[in-house]
Amino acid sequence: MSDEETILDVFSIGNALVDVIVESDEEHIKKLDLTKGGHVFVDEKRAKKIIEALNEKNPKILPGGAAANVISTLSFLGKKTAYTGVVGSDEYGQKFIDTFTEDGIRTNIKKVRDHSGYAITIITPDKDRSFATYLGASNKLEEKDIDFETLKKSRLVLIEGFQFYDTKLRDLLINVAKVAKKNKKTVVFDLSSHDLVTQSLPELKSFVKNYVDILFANQEEATAYTNLEPDKAITEINKDVEVVIVKLGENGSMIKTKGEFYEVAAKRVIVADTDGAGDAYTAGFLNEYLNEKTLLESAEFATHTAALAVTKHGARINKEELKKLV
Repeated sequence: MSDEETILDVFSIGNALVDVIVESDEEHIKKLDLTKGGHVFVDEKRAKKIIEALNEKNPKILPGGAAANVISTLSFLGKKTAYTGVVGSDEYGQKFIDTFTEDGIRTNIKKVRDHSGYAITIITPDKDRSFATYLGASNKLEEKDIDFETLKKSRLVLIEGFQFYDTKLRDLLINVAKVAKKNKKTVVFDLSSHDLVTQSLPELKSFVKNYVDILFANQEEATAYTNLEPDKAITEINKDVEVVIVKLGENGSMIKTKGEFYEVAAKRVIVADTDGAGDAYTAGFLNEYLNEKTLLESAEFATHTAALAVTKHGARINKEELKKLV
C-alpha cells in the first residue's frame, strides 16, 4: 500500500471502559468484599453498590480500557489513531466519546441501550491496586461495527487481549486479525491478564501463532503462557511471533526478535500509582516502532512513557508532559 493510501498509524479495538479511581485502605476493600491486589469481574448490581460506597471518597472519572489508554498516549505523541468500541447511553459513555474527540482520535464508538462499562481501581497507601470491572455495554461489539476500510488503510492493528474473555468477541477479533493479515497489516496484541492466559491458553496460542506480529506480555502472563521463567519464556514465544516484549515492572523489560535480544532497565522515579504503566510502555514502544527506530530505541523510549504514567494517579498521561519527550 502506498503512503497516499495509508491514512492512519494505528487502528484499534477495545473494551470502552470508564476508569473510576479512588484512594482508600485495606479495611474498605474488605468491606466491599474485594481482594487486595485482586481483579474481579462484577455484575451491574454489585458494581453499583461498589460505586455508591466509593462516591464519598471523590473518585476520579476518566476514559479507560487498555487499548484506549494506548491510543490516547499515541495520539498525544502525534500519531494518527482510530478507536472502535461500545458505550452505554449514559453520562459515562458520553464522557468517553467527548474526551476521545477532544484528543483528536478518530472514533467509531457505538452507543447502546445499556450502562457503560467501568473499571474500578482502589489504590491503597502501599500503592497496591485492587480492581473490580463491570463490562456493561463494552462487550456488545458486533462485526458490523468494524470499519474494515479504515483498518485496511492503517499501518498497525491493535487488538486488546481482555476481549478474549467473551467467546463471541473472540470470534470477531479472529476475523479482524484475518482481514489485517490478508491486507499485510502488522497485528499487535497484549496478553492482558494472567487469568485470561490460564483460562484460554489453547485459543490464545492458536491466535498468537497465526495472526500476531508484535506481542506484549508481563512476566506473569509470559510464564503462564509457556510454563517457563520470563527469560526463557520470551525465547519460546519468539518461535511463533516476530517481536516479543516482556514487561518486568520495576525491573524494566526484555525485547526479543530473531537474532536480537535486549534488556532495558526501568527509570527510577517516585511512584504514585502503577495503573496504566504497561499501557504507557506499549504506546511508547509502538510510537518509536512507527518512527522506524530500532527495537532497542523503541524500548528505551517506552521506559520514559511508563515512568511518566507511574508518577501520577490514573492511566492517562498528561499531554504536555508527553510533548517534552518528542
